[in-house]
Formats: sequence, structure tokens, C-alpha cells
Amino acid sequence: MPNYEEIYDRTFAENTGYQNWIGSPGVRLVFLNQDQIQRTGKKHLDYGCGAGFVVELMRSYVFEKESYGVDVSSEMCKAANSRLGGEFALKIEDKKGPFPDDNFDIITCFDVLEHVDEEDVEAIKADIMRLLAPGGVFFCNISLKPSVSVDHNGENLHRTVKPASWWDDIFAFDSFDVQKSRMEMTAWKRV
Repeated sequence: MPNYEEIYDRTFAENTGYQNWIGSPGVRLVFLNQDQIQRTGKKHLDYGCGAGFVVELMRSYVFEKESYGVDVSSEMCKAANSRLGGEFALKIEDKKGPFPDDNFDIITCFDVLEHVDEEDVEAIKADIMRLLAPGGVFFCNISLKPSVSVDHNGENLHRTVKPASWWDDIFAFDSFDVQKSRMEMTAWKRV
């Protein structure tokens, strides 16, 4: 298994796009799906929160969620917590978010799953499903194309590029759409 923390600490430091909310797929998708998100419960987790832009938005007066984030990058968590003024972004340790089972009404995961190796996707799925409360909602997006960036080892940042049907076989989504112009899958699942 690659050292994801090292990869994404470096990626965050070297790519200013990760340090600005303007390019955040999560922020864009949260606004586009505001009505559906408003109908979920109060407890939210952004899995793979990066610099915490979705956590910040979900905690705002617009959504008023009790929102937290988890990420493999300690540098991204530090940046998020510094901006948010509290410990709202926590590090994933041993492939698990530091929260009890059945804890969240909605879990989002934006532009994350394609960033891990294929053999690590199942562990992430298991952790997300562990953290999601019965009746909870999982909302994600997944890029279906290679990244334009590589990590410090020269490997593409989108480590698992698969078609939408492959991802649906793993997660058994209730619904998904593919935006061809972005080559991006957006999907929902209620447990």
C-alpha cells in the first residue's frame, strides 16, 4: 500500500488548487444538490475532506449541519482546522475514521475514491458504511478519467480509473449520473 499521507501532504503543499475552495468539486456538488442535502439529518462527515471546504460549508448557516471531516493528510487536516477554528478535520488512522459506528446521517466523499489503489477501495467502502447510521445517505462523486497531475513518485493522482459500472458494482448505488463533459460520476445511496 502506498503512503497516502506522504503523497497527499506533498500534493497539498505543491498544488495550490487543493488550497482554494473555488476548484472544489465538493463545494460545487453540495450547492447543486442543496435541496436533497437539506432533507438529511444533522450529523455530516466529509470522507477525504482535504482542506475542509465542504465541512466549512456544511457547518455554515446555509446548511447548519454538525459537520466533521476525515483525511489521510495531516497537513490538509491542519489547514482545515486552522481555518475552521477547531478540531473538525481528523486524520484517518489504520484505514478508519476516528468515530463510532452508525454515527452520521450523511457522508459525502468528493473526488477521493479514484485517488486510492483499487485494492484499498473496499476498505474505504467498509469504513464509510460502518460510520453511516441506519437510514443514512452516502453522496459521492468519482472522476472517471486520469488526473492531469502526478504525485512525487510520477504516478497519476487518479490511481483507480474505472467506468461507472465498476464503481456501481462495488457500492450498489441507488442512483448515479455520469456527466460526460467532466467524465465524472455523481452517486447516492441510502443504507
